[in-house]
Amino acid sequence: MSPAGVSRPGEGVVMSTRIISGMLTGVLVLSGALSAEEKLSAEEKKALSAAEKEARKEHDEAVKKAIDEFKKALRAARSDNDQAAAILQLAGAERDAKIISVLAGHLSAGGPLVRSEAVAALRVYRKDRMAAAVLIGALSSNKGNESVHERILSALGAVGHDSCLPVLLDHLKDRDTKVAVAAANGLGEMNSAAAVEPLLDMLKRLEKESKGGGGVNIAGGGGNEGAERHRAISPAILAALHKLSGEKLKDHGEYETWWLKNKPTFKPKPEDVFTGLCPVHQPKVKKGDRLVPMAAMGGLLREFWRNVPGGAVKDLTGNVQFNGPPSMKTQVASFEVPAKMGSNYGQRLRGYLHPQADGDYVFAVACDDAGELWLSTDDDPANKVLICKTETPIGQRDFAAAEASSAVALKAGKVYYVEGLHKQGAQGDHFAVGWKTPGAAEFTIIPGSCLSPFVAAAP
Repeated sequence: MSPAGVSRPGEGVVMSTRIISGMLTGVLVLSGALSAEEKLSAEEKKALSAAEKEARKEHDEAVKKAIDEFKKALRAARSDNDQAAAILQLAGAERDAKIISVLAGHLSAGGPLVRSEAVAALRVYRKDRMAAAVLIGALSSNKGNESVHERILSALGAVGHDSCLPVLLDHLKDRDTKVAVAAANGLGEMNSAAAVEPLLDMLKRLEKESKGGGGVNIAGGGGNEGAERHRAISPAILAALHKLSGEKLKDHGEYETWWLKNKPTFKPKPEDVFTGLCPVHQPKVKKGDRLVPMAAMGGLLREFWRNVPGGAVKDLTGNVQFNGPPSMKTQVASFEVPAKMGSNYGQRLRGYLHPQADGDYVFAVACDDAGELWLSTDDDPANKVLICKTETPIGQRDFAAAEASSAVALKAGKVYYVEGLHKQGAQGDHFAVGWKTPGAAEFTIIPGSCLSPFVAAAP
């Protein structure tokens, strides 16, 4: 990330002293927050200006180093796994327009694993025009690659730039139900009022087709085909409308009534597009300070340890490597990691959960080989408890086959520390954590919009 908190490719970097102040502290230390910019003295403003200049220099140097190390790792790569690991390392280093350009070259080259990792790396560039452009450009070259194509559509929603909206709306009408579902999921992440009416229109069409009604038959058929299409796509549209509106309603009629009433005054939820700190600006705090998680959403901290044998979580937590630095560290956009990362590794995903509604939540872990989910009663990791686990391999995203947690009562606006552990032995590998939100019938992967990365206090 640029010191400004979000890159503006092609537009220059604009940094206020207020923003750079936040970057250099990173989090609010309860012993005292920075003064507002308008209250700063001339001397303080001068000091912040100097800090801004130094931060920009450090960032540019860190970007160059990250790209050089990536090129070196790529030259040494002997497999798609090696290339994907290099992309993962680059993604976790910094955020910058130059890194977007490097990642863009891997969206249409290499195997599905390499492309998927490049897509995942771009998800965190919220509201970034350049990231949106390279993802949109990669759609056509990945049309024959179903999984990557769907990941790109989801990533467009995560990026959420205005240019993503018409692309997602176009794919919402696709004959392929998986494409339409991915587009609906992306629209739910857009946080745009302009997505509401098209989603309502599509939901109305699907409900009509499922009953054998007339009108435009976008599925190219009727009867059972219309009903199957309705069953496949409508839940994703309802979930998207729920995210956009904050209202948990059951069908098109209820959402249309809500929209007619609220359209004149409806505004998307306010969001902070700050997406995390560059490693060169990680906060320096003294022992005893308590850190408050940043308000910005955007996924979880991912720590990855290579060359750890065994297929049980205890094989990771009991390994001497686990108490030391990870092989690589980055950020993931949701509570899911790319599959096919190899064998004999372990990883930890941790950060903060931000529920959007009061109520009972149910959690489940879908993974191969084994995984655990820990949740705290507040934002303190010391209070975490094991709420669910998977000890034998199950299918990717097959939450129904997992051992679910008991219902956990959570409150909107409260922050909860959350941690996922995954251990991979041999053969297939994947890891995802899903939840049933209050009133939901199905599990969905916990999205980045409800997560923020872990920040650690001094030991």
